[in-house]
Amino acid sequence: MKLLELPPEPWRNGGGVTRTVARGESDAGGELWRVSAAEITASGAFSRFPHMDRQAMLIAGGPLTLIVACTPHTMAQVGDTVRFSGEADSAVTLTGRPARFWNVMTRRGRVSATVSLIRHGLGPLTLDASASSRHIVLVLAGACQVSLAAPGADTHHEAGDLLSLPTTATGLIHLGTPETLLLHTHITL
Repeated sequence: MKLLELPPEPWRNGGGVTRTVARGESDAGGELWRVSAAEITASGAFSRFPHMDRQAMLIAGGPLTLIVACTPHTMAQVGDTVRFSGEADSAVTLTGRPARFWNVMTRRGRVSATVSLIRHGLGPLTLDASASSRHIVLVLAGACQVSLAAPGADTHHEAGDLLSLPTTATGLIHLGTPETLLLHTHITL
């Protein structure tokens, strides 16, 4: 599936739109984690998410400034990341062209996440099967080949493709070309 094929949803505060990539909820129905791609088309405030830890990574466009608790963070390059508390007052000042954030939120003390860029020459990316983890991969540039342990499960993916891999997935993601760039999010419950 392509990231931009996901339906846009309004932000909690109505200040923009996001596309939910994946989410997890507790047995009681409360949100434990969420991964989304937020469209930044104008300056404005971000929504508050109490009890959540947040990571915002610039994946397209910009530059911009993310202001968290009165502290400015310049984000000019793909991969620039700011980690902050969901309770913090936060806003964005768009200083360049419209931008897109990879937005990862995890319930503090219950779930953690690592967000990283995988470049050609650093791969392949190893996938480990675990009921307590989830791998989400976005192809930012180039192409990759996913080779899962199941026979006949190899697939080819291009820039813009989104891979939300099942918890039973074991295998490798091979980066196909020197310009290949993957965004890997690993959720640990």
